[in-house]
Amino acid sequence: MIEPDYITDEPHAAANEAYHEMEDCVRRNPGASLLATIVTGIALGLLVRALWPEPKPQHRVLRLLDEIEDRLRDLSGPPLRRASGVASDSLSAIGRGLRQGEAGLEKRVRNVSKRIGNLFS
Repeated sequence: MIEPDYITDEPHAAANEAYHEMEDCVRRNPGASLLATIVTGIALGLLVRALWPEPKPQHRVLRLLDEIEDRLRDLSGPPLRRASGVASDSLSAIGRGLRQGEAGLEKRVRNVSKRIGNLFS
């Protein structure tokens, strides 16, 4: 069988030749190549945006609620930390008061038991 001249033995030869030809064209015309690249990028971006499905209203509402939740969490952080510190200090004060109250109660019970003991002696 006789093969035509444009068919090569090496499968990548045609791709390499096209690559080198394109590289030479870009080197000869850098401004036009840059402009063509930018226009192609913009066209692809517009095409993707046109084909991208519109978000459903439910998704927009959920995203909005998530943003509101994040902002509220950010805003409420400092007051919650302060309230936590105040509550912790209050618990410590109550604990000290209870310990002092217990000590005072023990002292009174001892005094009362001594008096009762003195009554019977």
